[in-house]
Amino acid sequence: LGGLEVVLGLLGHPWAPLRAGAARVVGACAQNLPGAQGRALALGALPALLECLRGDPDPRVPPRALFAISCLVRAQAEGLAQFESLGGLEVLGGALQSPQAPLRARAAFLLHSLLREHPHLKEPLCRLGMVPQLVALLRTEHDGAHEHILGALCSLASDFPRVTQECRVPDLRLEELLRERRCLLQGREEFQEELEFCERLLQLCFETPTEESTMDR
Repeated sequence: LGGLEVVLGLLGHPWAPLRAGAARVVGACAQNLPGAQGRALALGALPALLECLRGDPDPRVPPRALFAISCLVRAQAEGLAQFESLGGLEVLGGALQSPQAPLRARAAFLLHSLLREHPHLKEPLCRLGMVPQLVALLRTEHDGAHEHILGALCSLASDFPRVTQECRVPDLRLEELLRERRCLLQGREEFQEELEFCERLLQLCFETPTEESTMDR
């Protein structure tokens, strides 16, 4: 009876708790429900949520907007198409730079998930400079985002020579960083998956013969 329209209207409310609550409700309604996802997309939920993620001044709003965006674009072809056409990849890249560690972690998780589900995103993400951006994030203080950042880099590099070549650029010093990170994580069970991503990325980019070296033999 028009309830979703009312909730979407609250995404622009002057009071931040209402904006945050509305975003949370949109995500909860859309999660794993194709009918609700389609209705929300038809009503323009995604542009409003992307604006909340990109520019809301209250720190409570962007994490909830990102949750709702994730519910509208994962395993939802129309949602992903809208997300791409609305510049969602750029907005997601901006969320990765957030000073809020939980928001960075959620953004990295969504990026990793999208890359696993939709390999065609590798090309536009490369054009956006995602590889050096992710490597720079790995140099920040270790937190929950790093596992998903490494996972995203693995997904980018898998079967995509352009990324493996970019990862080998000397100025990035990625190989050194990965070997240091591997030493840091070894023997720590709570970081087992992150360690596996680290080792996989080393293998993909630095422990597999390059095309040039193979031709020289």
